[in-house]
Parts: sequence; C-alpha cells; structure tokens
Amino acid sequence: MDREAVTQCRHLDTCLVDVDVAVGPASHFHIIRVTVEIRDVNDHAPHFPQSTAAVRVRESATAGSSFPLPVAADEDGPRYGVRRYEMTSSTNKLALVVESRDARLVPRLVLLSALDREWETEYQVRLTAYDGGEPSLAAAVDIVVIVLDANDHSPVFDSERYEVELLESVPVGSVIVRVQVTNYDTAVLVKVQVESIQM
Repeated sequence: MDREAVTQCRHLDTCLVDVDVAVGPASHFHIIRVTVEIRDVNDHAPHFPQSTAAVRVRESATAGSSFPLPVAADEDGPRYGVRRYEMTSSTNKLALVVESRDARLVPRLVLLSALDREWETEYQVRLTAYDGGEPSLAAAVDIVVIVLDANDHSPVFDSERYEVELLESVPVGSVIVRVQVTNYDTAVLVKVQVESIQM
C-alpha cells in the first residue's frame, strides 16, 4: 500500500482510512466498518526542482539582506519529510537561515557583509536538504550567487592636470590632447566634457 497515493494523508502525521468489510456467509451477511492506520516509511528522498540554480544579489545590498533559495519537496509524510537544510559556501560573506512557513521549512540566503562585484563577481553555494529518516535521505542543489553591479565608483582620469603648449599655426580641428578615464563599474556611460578657450 502506498501511503503517498492516499490524497487525504499526504500532509498528516497519522493516516487513517475507513474500509467497509463484508462478512459472510450470505445468510449472515454483515458489513463492518474498519479503520486502518497506514504507517509511513521513509521511501522517498527529498528533491529540488532543478539540480542548479542562480541567485542574483546587487552589490549595494546591505548586510542582513536575505534572498529566497530553492525549496526541496518530499512525498513522505511530516515525520519523514524535509527536516533540515545545510549550506556550504565558497565565502564567509553568506549564510543560511531557515524559516518555518505553513508547516514547511523555507531556506533563505543572508548577507553577513556587503559584496563587492569589482572584487568578486560570483560565489558558489551548495544547499542540501535532509529528511527525518534514520539515516537521513538527502538531496542537493548547486547555486551560483551572481553579484550585480551598482554604480559605486566615480570615473577617474589618468592625470589630475593636463598642460598643453600649442603653436598658433595649429589647424582648427586638430587633436591637441587625449585623456583617459577609468571606471570600474560595468555598463556605466562616462561623459567627458571639454571646455574650450577662445583666443
């Protein structure tokens, strides 16, 4: 008998099913109502919707900010359902918190300190879900935490001062100086304004 196939028992600790039993012979026919308890066994492992996932975090996010992680499912009843999560990470800037919502555990990624995209563009995280069996059955999902850019750097010229000597015979439209501007942010439009002096 498959307890998970009994719809009304999927999320219950105790699964009770009423069954009518016919007792014969025909001359002494009776129907007896019998209540059957279907006890769960740990015959399903937790599983995630996918084997890999991505979480996008903007580098301007402050310490303490949290972000949703994939949630594991388990077809077994509450006793053998998902009971805990663990996370391994390539950095000590990220941590795991687990909240309880509607009788299920929901993992979230928490920033312990601010991220800097110019220093590290992504981090690798593995989230593992364990069920209530002894020994526990488990499933894991590999997560890449992508650090999104924020406009947190100002443009910087390669020199603080430019001095140019010109001959009065230089033709109009000649290039008289080239300047270089660096900005460590990505996809940032840098506008250089040049002021001309009329002689």
